[in-house]
Amino acid sequence: MQERRGANTPGADDPEGAEGALARIVGGACGGDRGAFASLIRIFRPEVQRIALRLIGNHEDAEDVAQETFVRAWGQLGRFAEGHGSAEVAAERLGAWLVGISVHIVRDLQRKKSRAPRREAAAVAMQLAYRIAARRSDEPDAVVSERETQQLLNAALAALPERLRTALVLRTFEGLDYAAIAEITGLRANTVRTHVMQGRRALRRILGPALELDGEEEIR
Repeated sequence: MQERRGANTPGADDPEGAEGALARIVGGACGGDRGAFASLIRIFRPEVQRIALRLIGNHEDAEDVAQETFVRAWGQLGRFAEGHGSAEVAAERLGAWLVGISVHIVRDLQRKKSRAPRREAAAVAMQLAYRIAARRSDEPDAVVSERETQQLLNAALAALPERLRTALVLRTFEGLDYAAIAEITGLRANTVRTHVMQGRRALRRILGPALELDGEEEIR
């Protein structure tokens, strides 16, 4: 799992110290130390919640997903530790494991909903894309705000099928390699690669008018 925790990571100023400190915290949490587990929540929650927000597109739901992720993790932590042999190995794999839990929670949540929200999200994304394109046509030097860009991207992602959205978010926005995504999702790496390609094509169709993409250009 790519390390992006920064100031939340214990011993962040010293890479070797950070690894050792995290392993000690993981070891304590796996042994039932609630204080150590609270430290893990502080370290990993921003990452888990950020990915959940990309996948689900709603801050309140993303917070709920993050909370449920750590509730489930607490109940499964002992088994997770046993499967990895040492606190050092467990610490190295913990981030991917937590993201995997959150991905499954998002998947379960979205399966309970109808396809209507996806259709609505696609309509919103297309409206935003054409609105931005029209403004650029009238004012070639017009600047698209970060807020508008984020709204457009969130709507476009929400319009994708869950399997494509998950693969695309983890690969394109989180920078994970195909092997790591395969571990998180339980799919083969080649299947993940296919989902990423399909997701990029789908996003290109939605975002094309706003981003002025041609038929061959990829979203990376």
